Formats: sequence, structure tokens, C-alpha cells
Amino acid sequence: MSSALRKSFLKLALNSIKTNHANPSYASLKHLNPSLVCARGLNSSLSCVSSVFRSRKHNAATSAVPCRQVQTEADSKLGEFLSEEISREKETVPEVISKVEGWEVETDGAGVILRKKFNDESVKVEFDVNDSVDSGSLYDAPPEAEGGSEVPPMVSRPPFEVEIKKKSGRTLTFMCEFTAQEPPYEGQNEEGIEDQFQIVEVRVDQPSETGTIENFYSHSSAVMDGNLYEMLMDMLDERGIDDNFINKMVDFATSYEQQQYLNFLQKLRDVIQEK
Repeated sequence: MSSALRKSFLKLALNSIKTNHANPSYASLKHLNPSLVCARGLNSSLSCVSSVFRSRKHNAATSAVPCRQVQTEADSKLGEFLSEEISREKETVPEVISKVEGWEVETDGAGVILRKKFNDESVKVEFDVNDSVDSGSLYDAPPEAEGGSEVPPMVSRPPFEVEIKKKSGRTLTFMCEFTAQEPPYEGQNEEGIEDQFQIVEVRVDQPSETGTIENFYSHSSAVMDGNLYEMLMDMLDERGIDDNFINKMVDFATSYEQQQYLNFLQKLRDVIQEK
């Protein structure tokens, strides 16, 4: 056989390998050394081409057309379910709360920032509503929910961070979270009821162009002097981070989380129904 014809077959083999290298079934072919193929001769080259076409034919024969139909059926059912869920959610979602009295509100996706001024300080409360929802109130579920006839409302109580920024640029940062409370027993006075939230850690940040948060020391409330903890809580209370604010923040977070959930359902349905 002529040298030209031999090269033509060899070129065909190498092009087939190169074209199909992305398929896992050709993984062992893409590493072939061209010189090795030449050494094996024309029969080896033709064998490579033949194996490529056999593999392609096998893949085509075993590609699951029925699975494609099952997947399409599943997509259709899921799309219908999501449409029904969206309709129910729209009916049950309460009035949208778009502001927190006395605070500027800034949102970005799941994130929320509340800002206000206190004398010469800037006060910022930051949280996000991801994984922030629980069922029921701070106390036990209402009586009508105990029998299973009514599901307790979903309430968003996210961990949050309070930042107090001084004129100098120094900031005092509090990492806070909601407390698990028991319902007040009969005869208990208001002083016996715990705060709705607690300080987890406190950090003092120094203004720096090179410093990072990882470099700052955070002091845990678990090992904090009790008097210091109470005075820090009083400090937050003077700046409006009190039970009244917490109730408003929870109302806003709950409403905002429900909006995000509804938006998620709509996006999920759009993706599922996309053709």
C-alpha cells in the first residue's frame, strides 16, 4: 500500500481520537503517542478507528430515551406542584413589611443591613435570612397548634451583628443571637424574663489599611465577667438595640424571608419548565 494512503488512514485515526477525547469512553485513546501509532502500522490505526465507532454506536444504542421521557414527566409534575405551591404561598403571605421604624434599610439578596445615627456614632445591624426560620414563637406553640389542626407560623430569627462606629473610625462589634426562652410562669414579674437575644462575642476593631478581621481578638461572653456583660447589654439598649427593636427586626426578617422563599419557588419553577 502506498505511503500516501497509509498516512491518510493514520490521519483519520488521529482526528477521530482528537474529536472524541471529551467522551469518557475515549479517555484511554487520547493519550496515544502518534509515533507509537505509526509503529503499530495501518492495522493498529484502523483498529483505533473501529473501536471509536463501535463505542459511539454502543453509546447511541444504550442512551436512555425512556429515561429522557421519565425525566420530562418528572419535570412536568414538579412544575405543576411548584405552581400550586406558589399560589398557596401568595395567599398565606401576610402584608409585606419594607421598613424598620427609625432605621435605614438596605437589602441585597438574602442579606439585610439596618443603619442609624446615635449622637456622633454610626450604628449598623447586619444579618441574612438564610437558614433563619423556625416554627412557632419564642414560647410554646399556641393551643390550637398542639392538636395538629394548625401549623405554627414560620418566624425568622437570624443571628445578627451590631457595629458601633466612633468618629475616630474605631468600631465595637457585637455578635448576637436569639435566646431559647421558656414561657413565663404564673406570677413571674417582668424582671424575671430573659432578654430576647444575647451577646455571643465582642470585638474591638482598630482602623487599619492592612488589618483583617481574622487578626482581631474576639472575647466570648461565655468567659466574660457578668458585670461587664450587663453593662455591654445596657450600652446596646441605649442605642436602640432593645426588645422593641428586636420585635420589629423579627417582623421585618420574617416578611423578607417569605419574599425570598416565594422568589426562590418562582425561579425554581422557571428553571424546571425551561425547554
